[in-house]
Amino acid sequence: MLMGIDGQPEVLSETLSNNAERNFTVGAVDRISQVLRGEISAIEAYEHVLVHFAAERNIHKLEEIKDQHEEAAHFWTQILSNSGFEAERHSGPWGQVVRTFVDTATFFGDTSSLRALHAGETHGLSEYYEMLADSTVPSGLKDKVRSVFIPAQEQHIALLDAWKAPPQLEA
Repeated sequence: MLMGIDGQPEVLSETLSNNAERNFTVGAVDRISQVLRGEISAIEAYEHVLVHFAAERNIHKLEEIKDQHEEAAHFWTQILSNSGFEAERHSGPWGQVVRTFVDTATFFGDTSSLRALHAGETHGLSEYYEMLADSTVPSGLKDKVRSVFIPAQEQHIALLDAWKAPPQLEA
């Protein structure tokens, strides 16, 4: 479950209350679609890697991250749909790049797979920061990105960092 900046669960199914923020420019639609494709790519990457980590005792952490990406994809889909735009349903060419990257990483082992997921999360974080810098994106969406999506990406990165770190030996 995605958490808001206040530590409380974030309800992503709520739509923006300001009707003016539902009238997106082409630039905003493009940016939202780009982020949505990234979220779909993340879901696909986690689904692929989860098969290889099925025996791990902490597999629920990866499943939770995948679930959060599904919530984010649903949010962005709803934002576009509620505004009268067709939402992306596939990750597009970027998804193929991600699949190839994850396949290659999986071939080289668990650590490489986690690094691939980490790289994807880092890229996703940069896309959210680009959204904040985009003047075509309404302020209400930027607030949601700041309070929900950036903290979630940062949490995903921290979890992957902790998981891929070598275990510390006790003295």
